[in-house]
This record gives sequence, structure tokens and C-alpha cells, in this order.
Amino acid sequence: MSIKPAPGIFYRSKIIYFTPRFVFKNESDYYIAVAQNYEAHQEYQIKKLRKNEWTSFHWSDSKKKMLTMMSLCDPISSNIIQWSGPFQISVIRNFALKLLTLSSTTMADNYAFVRVNITLHDMIVCIRIENEDPTAPPYKIVNLTNYEI
Repeated sequence: MSIKPAPGIFYRSKIIYFTPRFVFKNESDYYIAVAQNYEAHQEYQIKKLRKNEWTSFHWSDSKKKMLTMMSLCDPISSNIIQWSGPFQISVIRNFALKLLTLSSTTMADNYAFVRVNITLHDMIVCIRIENEDPTAPPYKIVNLTNYEI
């Protein structure tokens, strides 16, 4: 929700905007599913996003932890492949996520990387899912020892 002054001759009035708190946008090439992190999901509690789709997100159970999980979906059957580990969407940051795919025959190629960018725009937390470059792994190794490696 945000409150802004009205334009023009209505300057003494205020406009109240009701907006969702969380919005997911899938800018990746994958079919993505998003849900709150807990065991028993009903189909209506899972948000599924095809390429360039966006959707609002609400916690399906306020008594559970406010953590989210993500999965790739089979584009033909819409079945969930495997859920990721839980992560917070209320913290502004960006990170890479490794998701299992079923499109390859070798174990090394069974994963896809996506970048998750979480930003804040007008009190709306925007979660953008983008393609990650598979040739440049999203890891950084820092040597904090006294020895050269």
C-alpha cells in the first residue's frame, strides 16, 4: 500500500494504492514454480510462471516460516521436477540458484542456474528470475589462510 497526493485540482486529496507485497517475474527461458516452503502443497498454492510471465505472491500459511522455494516444471505435463532449498524473499539481494532439470542424459548437465534478483520498488518487493551464464559459475573462492593456494 502507498499513499500519494492527488494531481491537479485534487491536490488536497490523497490516493491510496493497494498493491501486492511480493511480485515474481520470470525473465528466464525456463518454466518456473514458486511456493512457500513446507511439505503439503495444494495445487492452488503453487505459482507457475512461463517465460516473461509475472504474478503476485502471497503466503499460503501465515503460521509457517516465511521462506520460499523454487523448482523447474516440465513444460509438457506442468509437473514439478524438484524443489530448491528454502530462501527469503523479504531480503533485498541477488543470488544464483541451482535447479534440477530432466532434459539431459548426463548427470553433469542435469542442472540449470538461474539468477534471482530481489529489489524494492514503491513498497513492492520485485523478485526477477533471469538466466545465469552456465560457463561462468556463480561462485567466488576467497583464500583467507596465510598460505598461497
